[in-house]
Amino acid sequence: MASLYSLCYMARLLGVGQSWLREQAKAGKVPCLQVGERRYLFNAPVVEAAVAMMAARPLTADEPERQGDSGNDADKGRARVAAGH
Repeated sequence: MASLYSLCYMARLLGVGQSWLREQAKAGKVPCLQVGERRYLFNAPVVEAAVAMMAARPLTADEPERQGDSGNDADKGRARVAAGH
């Protein structure tokens, strides 16, 4: 059976903020197991693959331009995962 990690631990592994990871999980963009209303559990290899795919996809017309130094947690997460961090 695969190990499941807390939101705090998974955010640390990805190098992203907890709020960004929570938002992505709530939106269904990052796979997770939701236990109750507030607890999320993550399978690291599955989440890393999902975030890498997010980083690799082209921008849509309604998204702001991605820049590594934008200060945006989503951009930081995408850049770190894409770089293998």
